[in-house]
Amino acid sequence: MLTNTFIHIQGIGAKTEQRLWDSGIRDWDSLSGDLRTTAPAGRKFFLEKGIEESQRHLANFNPAYFSKLLPSNQGWRMFPDFRNSTVYLDIDGFFAVLLWEEYQQTGNHKVLDTLLAYNIQDTINLENLMVIAYNLKLRDTPFYKSHYIQESTPPSNPFRADLTTVDRLKNSSQYWSSQQWY
Repeated sequence: MLTNTFIHIQGIGAKTEQRLWDSGIRDWDSLSGDLRTTAPAGRKFFLEKGIEESQRHLANFNPAYFSKLLPSNQGWRMFPDFRNSTVYLDIDGFFAVLLWEEYQQTGNHKVLDTLLAYNIQDTINLENLMVIAYNLKLRDTPFYKSHYIQESTPPSNPFRADLTTVDRLKNSSQYWSSQQWY
């Protein structure tokens, strides 16, 4: 999707990008020939310069360039090109804090395994959540069919939660019972 993106280029907004797509200029390589009918001379200059610079930064695997220039609600467009270097960070539950405190107090390895299972399960599901979000955003573009990403099968979790520990902590936590755990 990134090579179909023009809104990070100076002078190109969402409406101009849509007009470019509608006129057949659907990616950076489509920009050839006479653009006078679709873009004024100044915009054509910035468009050509922006595409050239974008191609260079993509070839150099520089997501920071695009991150700085794309509107904040359009960063999703970078995902396929930088997917293999995407970091997924789960920061989503208070229950992890309860598990950690319990482990520090007791040293019980079942509690630690439960904490690890909890955190890993959240983390391995984050990529598929990103794929789902990407595909939902993609629906608003003419590239849904060609750029759709299939969800992958998450790797198996090497840790297992101890359900007795989970139930015990849920029943003993004042935060959990008062529903202030989130």
